[in-house]
Amino acid sequence: MNRLLRCLLGLLAPSVPLGVCSCGSSGGATHGPSYGPDAGGTDALAVADATNDVAGDVASLADAPADTTEAGDDACTGAVAVVGGTVAGASTIAFGATLLQGGSWAVSSLATNVGSPPALAAVPGGFVAVFVDATGHLDYATSSWSWSSPAAVAGVSAKGSPSLAGVGTTLHLVYQGTDGKYEHGTYTAGTGWDMANDPIGGATKQGFGPSAPVAASVAGDLLIAYGGQNGFVYDETWSAGAWAPDDEHASATVELLSPALVALQGGTSDALIVYVAPDTTIHWTSRSAGAWSAPALVSATAFTDASPSLAPLSGGRAVMAFLGTNGLPYFSVYQPASTPPWSTPAAIAASTTALVSPPSVAPGVCGDDAVAALPEAAGVAVVRYAGGAWLSPTVLPGTAGMTYAAVATQP
Repeated sequence: MNRLLRCLLGLLAPSVPLGVCSCGSSGGATHGPSYGPDAGGTDALAVADATNDVAGDVASLADAPADTTEAGDDACTGAVAVVGGTVAGASTIAFGATLLQGGSWAVSSLATNVGSPPALAAVPGGFVAVFVDATGHLDYATSSWSWSSPAAVAGVSAKGSPSLAGVGTTLHLVYQGTDGKYEHGTYTAGTGWDMANDPIGGATKQGFGPSAPVAASVAGDLLIAYGGQNGFVYDETWSAGAWAPDDEHASATVELLSPALVALQGGTSDALIVYVAPDTTIHWTSRSAGAWSAPALVSATAFTDASPSLAPLSGGRAVMAFLGTNGLPYFSVYQPASTPPWSTPAAIAASTTALVSPPSVAPGVCGDDAVAALPEAAGVAVVRYAGGAWLSPTVLPGTAGMTYAAVATQP
């Protein structure tokens, strides 16, 4: 489908207002990909208003046939990857999927299980995924358009979801150790992982908290954010091989969930943090000239019990995907020049199917603004945001019963 036709289809997509307010049970999860540049575009809202119960048993995953969904201009070289899985006794249930634009999805099984939302990042020539398995060990797999067998990350263990960010030619990993303390490691092509046991903040002031840290590459440095044990949001920078003192956001109180963090592109701010407050409302703060803005509410109609996901858009904008307390996936677009800066939350892809874990969002490629992975009981649905609307989802074959999924893109 060429870019002009895709934009015309987006303009024809209907939009209906929706309130996101509802009640539900608590539960938290997050993912931690590092996101690269997007292709720009305009934003609008596509919505729905319904819920369905999640149903279906966990199914074993075998190598699946490729989906023939067209995904972009033939001349585009961008790629999309999705990695996910679940834990089901002693079964090995995980998958890695890649889409070369203008081609079709290739989905394969991974000989492991996945006990947390994966971290997924693009690297030159492919992708790297890191996740916690059922035993608590940190595992990783790489893709150069086919996925490697998972292997241990330096023999370390973790809890919660790890996070990845590429700084220059080095891929940085941050995670929460089993003792609650925060650790940092690096991966380089041809060399692999270091010991992955660098204490975040330094040995004398190592960061710790109730949930895992998240990472992004901002202005050539590694920036991390987390919720501290005292209930406040913190950020911390790793630059030139050393940790700067942590920065406490004393007016930003956070639920026992990881925040979301993204580097902004093309605006006056260079970073954006979104976090869930103790009352399940979603708040945000952005950084300009080294100073963070006062925390503010995203929307009075948006509530969640899980960590949100962020991806950058052009012009200093960003898109947030989150799991409503009714189990449905929603999104909101951050436009700093607008009043209010966040669009009214609306359903992703007119979704009426409840998710089994939070959505994951990444920048789009080949003219798309963004792409999201939606873990549903029937399979992981991948949906593109282009021309101002979410397009029809593609359910990855062989992914029924997967609990977790994360998406990343390669420009």
